[in-house]
Amino acid sequence: MSDLHIDDCGYKVTDVDADLIVLAGDIAEGRLGLDWARKQFRYAPGQYVSGNHEYYGFDISEFDTDLAARAKDPSFSPINGSS
Repeated sequence: MSDLHIDDCGYKVTDVDADLIVLAGDIAEGRLGLDWARKQFRYAPGQYVSGNHEYYGFDISEFDTDLAARAKDPSFSPINGSS
């Protein structure tokens, strides 16, 4: 899934029988999307790819460093240019 923009309009997740969830950018600004994904998709591991909206208002290098630190949680792993 991509371009959910949950910070603007929200999104209700329906459980699906999935082996892997992939969120491909523009889920929400900043860390909100990754935190949301980890709560919503507890039933399957996932990959989170940052889009341009994730970086709004943040220094790119600092944001990528923060995502790399958060990647240690295996439930939903962020992927970015440095991963």
